[in-house]
Amino acid sequence: MNIEISFCLFTALLYKACIVFYVFTFYHVVPYYLFLFFLLLLCYIYTYQHKFSA
Repeated sequence: MNIEISFCLFTALLYKACIVFYVFTFYHVVPYYLFLFFLLLLCYIYTYQHKFSA
């Protein structure tokens, strides 16, 4: 699988997820700390994948 394509897909997915979570936190559907935890988890997964794909 091409790394460039997967990176673009991941970035688009992350962008959409950020928008959804921002709307949810803005309307207090999801607590703000859960959003921060979600971001940290995504960053961890991304660095973990990036380390092994390189």
